[in-house]
Amino acid sequence: VKYPLYIVDGTDDVNAMAVNGTSIVVYKSLVDKVPDDAELATVLSHEIAHILAEHTKDTTAEKRQTLVSVGS
Repeated sequence: VKYPLYIVDGTDDVNAMAVNGTSIVVYKSLVDKVPDDAELATVLSHEIAHILAEHTKDTTAEKRQTLVSVGS
C-alpha cells in the first residue's frame, strides 16, 4: 500500500497528520527537528496507524464535536 506524503513548509508548527484516510502531511519543521530517521519513521508509522484504523474517515458532526470537546 502506498500513502502519499506531503511536506508542508512555511510554518513553525511541529506536527504530522493523516488526512482523508489516504495521505500523510508532515510539517517541514518536524522533519528538521527529529534527531534521526528512526524517530521520523516512528512518526510516519503513527500516522499510518491512524489511516489503517480509519480514524480520519469518521467526519460526522457528532465525532467532530467529541474531538473538539476532548481537545479543549
